[in-house]
Amino acid sequence: MSCSCTQSITCGSSRSTITIPQNAVAAPLICSLPCVREFSTSVARFQNQIVREVLVALSNRCQAEVPPPLPPGTLVVLSNTTTFNQSLAATVNLQIEAAAIISVNVTLQNVQFQIVGFSSVIVQIIGDAVITVTFQGIDGLIHTQTATVPFVFTETIPGTFPANSIVQGSLSVNNQTVVNEIDPSTLAIVAVSVTLFFATNIIILAPVA
Repeated sequence: MSCSCTQSITCGSSRSTITIPQNAVAAPLICSLPCVREFSTSVARFQNQIVREVLVALSNRCQAEVPPPLPPGTLVVLSNTTTFNQSLAATVNLQIEAAAIISVNVTLQNVQFQIVGFSSVIVQIIGDAVITVTFQGIDGLIHTQTATVPFVFTETIPGTFPANSIVQGSLSVNNQTVVNEIDPSTLAIVAVSVTLFFATNIIILAPVA
């Protein structure tokens, strides 16, 4: 078994070359590497040492890239879905006939998200739409009238989820249309029909075991 080593004068730029014949199996390997004392080993042990060092390096790298485990009970997001499927139509009948509508405002109250089924996940959304109409009456005065319209929607989120999943979400009015209903005999506005179009964001979470 032969081994050839070359090195320059300083350790900082040292280089070494080890030549191992293909038919070498257990012949002793003796070589003096740069800045390392002479050692004697076998080809098999030399190769095994390289394999061990590579495995250790890979293990260290993989362990560095794996995040630490989450504490039990930590909520993990399983699904985050935004839909635009739901709408609500409501009519506000004015107690006083109006000559003109000044504004129509909508606020959402008591909105709740509940999981009501596990064929996929069926989410029920309940709440109230509060519609406030400000108008000028035929008496020349400014009036405000409010109507509260309850609603119930369901959304199906496809996928497989554990039974202890929980739901969070948000509901907002994405668009709305307003139509004035006019009495043809007086040409006064007697009602306002409002159609609301919702944007729903639904997040399914499950606690870490």
